Amino acid sequence: ADGDIVTDFVQVKRLLVPTMARTHGALEENTVRKAWEKLDGLLNHNVAAPVSGRRLCVSRQKLKGKKLEKRQIINIPDIERRAAEAGFEMVYPETLSFAEQRQIFSEAAVVVGECGSALHNAIFCRPGARLGVISNGRINTNHAMIANICGLRITYMSASPIDDTADGPSGYSVDPGEFDAMLGNLFAGR
Repeated sequence: ADGDIVTDFVQVKRLLVPTMARTHGALEENTVRKAWEKLDGLLNHNVAAPVSGRRLCVSRQKLKGKKLEKRQIINIPDIERRAAEAGFEMVYPETLSFAEQRQIFSEAAVVVGECGSALHNAIFCRPGARLGVISNGRINTNHAMIANICGLRITYMSASPIDDTADGPSGYSVDPGEFDAMLGNLFAGR
C-alpha cells in the first residue's frame, strides 16, 4: 500500500561502503553526513551502548600483498607490544565482518594505527574519541576529514623511511619513544 515501508534483505559475500565522497580533492561534507546518518540509522540496532572506552591498535600485520610492501612498518610487532602494554587491544579489520568493525570502533575511546583505509573505521567512533595515525610516507587527510566530521581528536606521527632509494623506501620504522609520546598526547587530549 502507499506509504508502507518495504524492506528487502540481500546477503552478499563482500560489501564495499565508501566512507568519503570527494570532488577535486575536497570533502563533500553534506553528502558524507547524509550518507552516514542513513547508514548509521540502518545499523544502529546492532550496536551496544558505548562502553567507558576501549583502546584499539589497528594493524596491517596480517594483511598481505605486494602493494603494501613499500608502506610496511617493519617494526610493527614491537609497536603492537608497546600498545598492548599501554592497554590497547590489537584489531586486524580484514579478519572482521563489517558489523564487527562497526561495533568495536563505536566502543573505542582511543584508536591508533598505521595510515590507511582501516583507520577510516574511525567514522564509527563516538564524538570525543581520539585517533592516532602513524604516517608512513604520506599524510592522509581522509583521517582528518573523518575526525572533523565526527568530532574526534586526531594526532599524527611520522614513521621514518628505510633504505630510501630512487624507487622510494623499502619500508618504514617507528621510533618507540615517539610512539609512546603520541600515546601520551592522545591520553592527555592534546
